[in-house]
Amino acid sequence: MSCIGEINLSEEVEKSGGMGTLGVAGHLKPFVKIIKDEHFPPNTQDQEIHLFAIAVGITQNERLEQEKWLKGSSGSKTHPGVHIQNLPDLKAFVAILESRGDIEANSNPKSVLNEYLNGGLSYLKRQKADKSSLEDLFEIIPQLAEHAEN
Repeated sequence: MSCIGEINLSEEVEKSGGMGTLGVAGHLKPFVKIIKDEHFPPNTQDQEIHLFAIAVGITQNERLEQEKWLKGSSGSKTHPGVHIQNLPDLKAFVAILESRGDIEANSNPKSVLNEYLNGGLSYLKRQKADKSSLEDLFEIIPQLAEHAEN
């Protein structure tokens, strides 16, 4: 059994090649580029957008189950995202998910991270569709404002 920080991966996860890659719903894939281009500094990596969306999904309790994902313009329901083991602060995300009861200890967090990633993207997309500024998120998630000031 291998370990990431304090996270022990089950033998089943190890045999399947690790935790895998996050998936972005087909209908939300174009929005990743929009939010990246409009609201993040140049050269921001998709991984950072994914982390932001996961954080928004968790803080807003927004999950989008995979069966609700829609096909995008490419005809695909899923596009590969960042490899889970490459996420910074993976240990913290898993601890949060465990404490919320979203996953069991030593289980693969992939499906729950996918749901929060796409739930966060859906939430952000709704905010834009409602003509709300993403800066309004500072009121909803004060920690973002604190981070932006640093």
